Amino acid sequence: LERGNASVLASKTGFHHGVLHCIVQQSTQKVHILATHLSPHSAARRRLEARSLIAVVQKLEAEDDKAAVVVAGDLNTLSPLDRDQHGPELLAMLRTNPRLQAKFLVTPDPDADIDYMPMRILLTDLVDVAFSHAQSDEKPHPTVPTERHADKLHAAPMRIDYVLLNAQAAATLLDMDGRAIHVHAQIDDFT
Repeated sequence: LERGNASVLASKTGFHHGVLHCIVQQSTQKVHILATHLSPHSAARRRLEARSLIAVVQKLEAEDDKAAVVVAGDLNTLSPLDRDQHGPELLAMLRTNPRLQAKFLVTPDPDADIDYMPMRILLTDLVDVAFSHAQSDEKPHPTVPTERHADKLHAAPMRIDYVLLNAQAAATLLDMDGRAIHVHAQIDDFT
């Protein structure tokens, strides 16, 4: 779909839910927005999805060294940047439920540790906006549970939703304080 200064591409290849790739022309720069929802069931599957997603980012950067890339969505993974918030209580809770073991642990067994690898893969080329631009005494807020998603798979305060930027996006879409600079796009063309 292409209209005005934006185009939308979608892909499910290699992804549990897929990736929506929107391209917004911002004066002389293209802003690539990759919206995704990674596998909600398997840390092992998310490792593969993270590798596929970072390959898309690196391909966009190879095609255009000025490409600003934003990756956003429900990544269903815990970040090593939040490790200090993942105390023994959380780990014990994750280890007691087989579905949570598969979702968050390195291997689905009661002795495994939290699997940070999906986010580590993404952080090789992207920065976590909420973490990198938080005030020094401020930690990013958990994104679950919410009123709508308070179930056994969202049973403890965790951050599983993220906005990640490549270096070009961070340099051009954030101000000096890490606040987003408005991206001008007419979305009315898509209605």
